[in-house]
Amino acid sequence: MAKKSAAEGTITFPDGRSFEMNDPALRPAMAEFVASFLPGRLPATKELKLAIADPEIGPLLRNVRIFPPAEATLRHRYAAVKAVMEAAEALDPDTEKGRKNRAKLEIAMEKVDVLFDLEKEWLSDDERRRFGMWLDEDDFIVLTEAELILRYVVEHYRDSLAGFRIAIVAQKEIPAVNRRGRLGTATKLPGKLRYLAEWDAVITIDFGRWARLSDRDRQRLIHHELEHLDLNDERTGLRLRSHDFEDFASVIELYGLRSESGAFSTDGESADVLERWGAQLELLPKKAA
Repeated sequence: MAKKSAAEGTITFPDGRSFEMNDPALRPAMAEFVASFLPGRLPATKELKLAIADPEIGPLLRNVRIFPPAEATLRHRYAAVKAVMEAAEALDPDTEKGRKNRAKLEIAMEKVDVLFDLEKEWLSDDERRRFGMWLDEDDFIVLTEAELILRYVVEHYRDSLAGFRIAIVAQKEIPAVNRRGRLGTATKLPGKLRYLAEWDAVITIDFGRWARLSDRDRQRLIHHELEHLDLNDERTGLRLRSHDFEDFASVIELYGLRSESGAFSTDGESADVLERWGAQLELLPKKAA
């Protein structure tokens, strides 16, 4: 097991190698060490498949998904407002109202607050949500995109959960725990709530963080939260499962140690992440001889 010395600020590996916490060679050594536990954790036939690239699910996702950052720039938002206004013939230069709208639209190119006002006026609630905006009247919302990804991951990677009713909702922000932000949570409902709500478990997504994730990392997040749900000993219900090490081995094996959006602690980008890994590596299963 790798051991971290708080006093010396070093991590020592089983083969005797030691690295200072600020040593750039530590990250690849840590990645190599963690990866050494992964082979064989999934059947050899398993490989990463993304819902967004699926010929059936992919087109559905593209029609409903929250636009990822690269598709939700100010330029994209401006173009969406302009298209709606043009379709409504609200930019007619021959009318006074049309000329005023055109002038306001030109100002929106430079002033975000003006663009925001135009979005409220001309875009539907769903269109605004797709650009990552949380509406004041929303407490929780159901993301069709997240539901589609959840069904895809269950079908391809977690078929043991296929018979369970798992809801997935988004809220504006999930409160931090110990000053650490959370992208999502998984909750198993107790008997009475399960009966009344007709759900076995609920996954909650932080909407603001979700909007900043790539398509790949959104699937990774849902896959991660689903790994918290496992069959109980009797295989008749669900139980909550803890991380293997700041994540799940099955998720890291599929998606890698790095996330595209830099949102997951398994990136190992900072010393505090490595410190947490060093402190938690005892949770790793022993590698078979």
